[in-house]
Amino acid sequence: MPLNDENDSQEIIEIGEKILAQCTDNAKRYSAMQVLCFTYKKLNDREKAIKYANMAPFLVVTNNVLLSHVLERDELAVHCQSNIKVMVELLAQEVFYYGSYKGGIIRR
Repeated sequence: MPLNDENDSQEIIEIGEKILAQCTDNAKRYSAMQVLCFTYKKLNDREKAIKYANMAPFLVVTNNVLLSHVLERDELAVHCQSNIKVMVELLAQEVFYYGSYKGGIIRR
C-alpha cells in the first residue's frame, strides 16, 4: 500500500524511531533504518535520509560476506552462487543509478 500523505510518513517515522530506541533485534533495527531512510527521502529530508543510511552496517559485515569465510564444500558453493546473483543485481542497480546521474558520464 503506497504512502498517501505526511500523516502516513509521520507514523512510519515514529514507529521506526521507537524500534531503534527500544529493540535489540538487529534484523528489525536494520529494517527500521531502511524504512526511515526511504521515508525521509520521500519527504525530501536528505540529511535525515543519509543519517539513517549511515547507521546501517557496511557491506562487508553482512551475513552474505561473513558466511563465505566459514562455510565449506557444497554449502559454500551454493552460498557463493547465491552471492554472485545478489552482487550482480546490486552491480546492475548501481550502474543504473550511476547512468541516471547526468548521463553517467564525467567529462574532464
